[in-house]
Amino acid sequence: MDFFASQERAERQTRRMLMLFVVAVVLTVAALDLLAGTTYLFTSNVHAPSFGVAMRAVPSSVYWLTTVAVVATILGGTWHRMASLAGGGAAVAELVGARRVTSPGASLAEQQLVNVVEEMAIAAGIRVPLIYVMDGQRGINAFAAGYSPDQAAVTVTQGTLEQLSRDELQGVVAHEFSHILNGDMRLNVRLVGIIAGLVFIGGTGSFLMRMGSGYDGDEGRFRQRGDGRLALVGFFIWLIGSIGVLFGSLIKAAVSRQREFLADAAAVQFTRNPEGIGGALAKIGQTGSDVVQLHADELSHMYFGPSCESFFATHPPIEARIERILGTGAARLFEHKLKTGRPAVPAAPAASTGGAMTTPAAVLATIGNHTDRHVSFARQFIDDLPADVRRSVATQAGAKAALCALLLNGGEARQRQLGLIAAAENRMTTEAAERLAESLVPLGERARMPVLTLAMEALRPLDVVERDAFVRLVTDLVNADGRVTLGEFVLLTLCRSQLETSLERPRTKVQTLREASGPAATILALVARAARVESKVAAGIIGALDLAPGPTATSAELSFPAVDAALAELKRVEPEGKRRLIDTAVRLVMADGRLEVVEGELLRALCAALEVPLPPILG
Repeated sequence: MDFFASQERAERQTRRMLMLFVVAVVLTVAALDLLAGTTYLFTSNVHAPSFGVAMRAVPSSVYWLTTVAVVATILGGTWHRMASLAGGGAAVAELVGARRVTSPGASLAEQQLVNVVEEMAIAAGIRVPLIYVMDGQRGINAFAAGYSPDQAAVTVTQGTLEQLSRDELQGVVAHEFSHILNGDMRLNVRLVGIIAGLVFIGGTGSFLMRMGSGYDGDEGRFRQRGDGRLALVGFFIWLIGSIGVLFGSLIKAAVSRQREFLADAAAVQFTRNPEGIGGALAKIGQTGSDVVQLHADELSHMYFGPSCESFFATHPPIEARIERILGTGAARLFEHKLKTGRPAVPAAPAASTGGAMTTPAAVLATIGNHTDRHVSFARQFIDDLPADVRRSVATQAGAKAALCALLLNGGEARQRQLGLIAAAENRMTTEAAERLAESLVPLGERARMPVLTLAMEALRPLDVVERDAFVRLVTDLVNADGRVTLGEFVLLTLCRSQLETSLERPRTKVQTLREASGPAATILALVARAARVESKVAAGIIGALDLAPGPTATSAELSFPAVDAALAELKRVEPEGKRRLIDTAVRLVMADGRLEVVEGELLRALCAALEVPLPPILG
């Protein structure tokens, strides 16, 4: 699967979705204009030889007022829902009443879920998503939501935790990570907003019907008096609002069905274990995946399995999904397994990854496309973490200490750094950082990125002031010895991109790479300098990008603020432009035919800042 092509496809589907939305709005407006005109004729006793002539006799102001009111209502409903979901995946999880899960205090089943999500995040090269559980929901289901991997949340039902084995849970989580990596989440959240606007008209009609009929929803009974005319108008508005419901269902079905097949296939690729996701799907076929919740239908296109009955199915049939992955008859084999406990299908052969990634094309191919080797690496890394490090990164104070530990130098510089930590935090954090630094030494350079990934999960709840203060501390630790190593730059770049709230991150018009030539030149100059590429060689590699002419960034201009501003601007570049930029960066660091660990970390830090998931570079 191609990460950048998937991003482009998601954007195209968004545009098609918006076109269908416009069609639905136009049809709804036309139908309500017709209803408004008819109502005006009925109440004004206008007589005309034909209906067409009568409709033309209706004042244009009636149609204009109706059109404005309908469009405002639909757009208002869309805006209201989108505003309520502005918080990303956490907002969607809270909408369905899910409870956030963290390592401290988690049950055994919840801790297993945390471990699986952390493994998949490290393997994929993204920030660990927030984790939520829908208590009381016995069906097997899950969803991922958010506008970007940095805002992602993975939510599972209680039934998923109780009924699935670890392999099956890993298959479900891997499926949801495919949605995170391929742009499906952002598309799905936008779809929730669009459909909310479309169905708002029908909801308005239902309200008018209840008012006109004299029904008191609070008391659950009919009042003595009602207004039949209001109820009739409400009925017709509700009927016309069904246009929006119909289009909303069509859009959800069109967007969701094929992407579920793709996510199932990705889950097998990520885990190399077809029995994992296959077994989860088979258990859904046996016990169901219904979600008994107010917003189950509204979010039905997000779920792993069907969350409720729908006229237009948002998911392919369970049997078809199993057989698409494993071949004809596999669904019956899984049914046999559930009865006998015997394996349903043989394990898939291990994927060949070609050994060390020695070419730019091989590195680029792993973006958004990690394999079972990456998952195995992540799981082994977490298993090998010293117990004190594992406990520390699960808490805010411990996560701060762990990140500080990654930056501690030797000699006099360390004493200055410990003094900075003591001044900014406290004595306990200082002692913990010094202790953790020793525990991390045996893990080597490859521990930096995974430890940072795990620590960032615990630092999410920090408020704005605390985040900015901690980023200042990290900056001071990096500058304590008067120089900045490449490893320190990587850690500081990631901390700033994921924690600092004061950085300007524009989210307006998407631009081409040529339109962002200045920021691109700054970042590539940084990469060339860090990789110690000869100026002529670097100029030849960068020249192939055909950037707009401009001055070359000097060493003095490669400051942290300049890099932050360049990365913020490059975030808005279209997927194909990001592909070309990252390909050029990879070619620069591999200009000498080698890819050192710290150079791989630099690539991963840049990719993370651009919201492009690059897995660990395995040698």
